[in-house]
Amino acid sequence: MRPNFLVIGAPKAATTSLCHQLGRHPEVFFSKPKETFFFCYDHVYEKKGWAWFESLFDGAEDYKAVGEGSTINANLGTYPNALPRIVEHLPGCKIIYIAREPIQRVESYWIELHSQGTITLPFNRAVREDPQLIDTSLYWKQLSAYREHFSDDRILLLFFEDFKQDTHAVLERCFAFLGVDPSIKIEGADKPRYVSEGKRSDLVVTNVLRKCVPGFYAIRDAMPRPIREGAKKLLKKPIEGRPEWDPATLAWAVEQVRADSAAFLEYCGKPTDYWDLEQYSVKTSGRAGFQPAVTTKP
Repeated sequence: MRPNFLVIGAPKAATTSLCHQLGRHPEVFFSKPKETFFFCYDHVYEKKGWAWFESLFDGAEDYKAVGEGSTINANLGTYPNALPRIVEHLPGCKIIYIAREPIQRVESYWIELHSQGTITLPFNRAVREDPQLIDTSLYWKQLSAYREHFSDDRILLLFFEDFKQDTHAVLERCFAFLGVDPSIKIEGADKPRYVSEGKRSDLVVTNVLRKCVPGFYAIRDAMPRPIREGAKKLLKKPIEGRPEWDPATLAWAVEQVRADSAAFLEYCGKPTDYWDLEQYSVKTSGRAGFQPAVTTKP
């Protein structure tokens, strides 16, 4: 067995919640884990191989829709091999791509990566120096690459804001797209899941342990969950609130995503001000460290 659809991103755009709710449909099967990183991570692709990947879908024979959800498959700047591998192995699959207001998504993605120890730079430096933060908000760039290989009828584009406002309507669209019964209602689907609040970042000693202890991640993953959660509280500190922008970095970030966002919204038939990026131009004028209130228009 192999998947016949992929949820490719974007990170921190409710992809985990979306996959979780899709997987609750009786005709939909999801890999375990949801994110296999098979196509994007060279070491997983080369060392584990296709047989391992197929084994993640054992038991999916009787399901109409079989899916996988590695969100960084839409981070082609950092993982350029992901798309060619998908095209090689799954040329007939369907693609689901969910986007979110790009500046807010950058904030949430930094919180996520910072809590994992993947990014240790402070927020404003990370935005400028770690390209994956901006690249994963360039939705038109990522989509255009996929459209070179997958016809438009095989790509479903969704919005975080729509999913948050009417989860059941978005799920109905997904079920129809996947060819399963769209009338199925998923109980409790509108309950928020996997939000950024409550994330914790590494202490200095934690970074040292990551670098110096052989098999750090294997040891962590082998711990019983209660012990692992207790260790997290000792080795990590809470991330308080949203990251604060300095005006120059915010203005720079908006310019990086402005044209791409406009092209993406136009293609999707959304109003040009659906994501109100112009608010940042006003708020950055002489105001250091403010926390923008992001709004979208229906």
